[in-house]
Amino acid sequence: MNEIRNRIATEKFAWPGGYEMYAVTDDGGVLCFDCCRTESDCIDNAISGDGWFVAAMDHTGNVDETVSCDHCGRDIPKP
Repeated sequence: MNEIRNRIATEKFAWPGGYEMYAVTDDGGVLCFDCCRTESDCIDNAISGDGWFVAAMDHTGNVDETVSCDHCGRDIPKP
């Protein structure tokens, strides 16, 4: 799962489309690009169910509503 976090932390936008990437934790939470970078220790040391275990990645092009980061509260806007 660290590979997913590393990809999101280095590639803020999906191509094509320019949609912002975000991580999805195994408990359904969302982590924005900035939190994937700044909270890398928490993510790297995560265990399943602790709120930091990254299970997947996605981008805002796949959602109809604004997505918010569950750590910092920042809205992840659609372009």
